[in-house]
Amino acid sequence: MTYSRIALVGMMGVGKTTIGCRLAQLLHWSFVDTDVLVEKQTGRTINDIFSSDGESAFRELERAALLTALKQERAVLALGGGAVVYRDSITLLKQQALVIWLMADMHDLVARTRADDSRPLLRGVDERAVLEDLLRARKSYYEQAHLHIDTTGLSVVEVCSLIIQHLGEVSRGEGS
Repeated sequence: MTYSRIALVGMMGVGKTTIGCRLAQLLHWSFVDTDVLVEKQTGRTINDIFSSDGESAFRELERAALLTALKQERAVLALGGGAVVYRDSITLLKQQALVIWLMADMHDLVARTRADDSRPLLRGVDERAVLEDLLRARKSYYEQAHLHIDTTGLSVVEVCSLIIQHLGEVSRGEGS
């Protein structure tokens, strides 16, 4: 089986955008970050949407962005951490893309998100506790991904190489 889309899922701070952008370059595909798409479509920041409209309104916008992104062929998609939880998103993704769960240990996630004030769910709270709670709530969705990659200790290039290796195995009928 060959895929015309790759969807990167996982917790905030795991590197979906960075890895996705580089992977798209290596594959000569387009790159779509659904958070950026939401901001472009609304003319507002994610923080503003969360502050004024709430998380459920953001999730509806995120869902619309996901549906738009899935119309693109030969695209690498980076999804917001919670995108897989709402409605039938994980099922839809699995039907239309190679879904890859990018993981990292909690220490790395906390370190990567601590200095980033653009993450509304982590503003003014104990980052570790919130990240652990979110992971518990989302893990069963992430586990449904076709491929799981632990990025802990790996460079962006190493993660991309693992994904490209998997794509080759799948196209030869050796992988999932």
